[in-house]
Amino acid sequence: MEERLFIASFVAHIRPEYLPAAREAFISTPFVEVPATDENGKLVVVIDAPSEPELLDTADKMRDMKGVLSLLPVYQHAE
Repeated sequence: MEERLFIASFVAHIRPEYLPAAREAFISTPFVEVPATDENGKLVVVIDAPSEPELLDTADKMRDMKGVLSLLPVYQHAE
């Protein structure tokens, strides 16, 4: 059986005072990478999960983290 692939990218806007803690929390979350960050509180976030429910649950958990103002989807791919 072929392995499924679920990838999504987001732009996260974080309150600047929470940026270091939020970035660390994102990085320590399973399936999450943070390839870019700026000092104004914006992060590029990539989720590469083994299933669509896990991808969506991960995004929901990140949205609920302290200091997160928004988590906007940019790209989604599944195969």
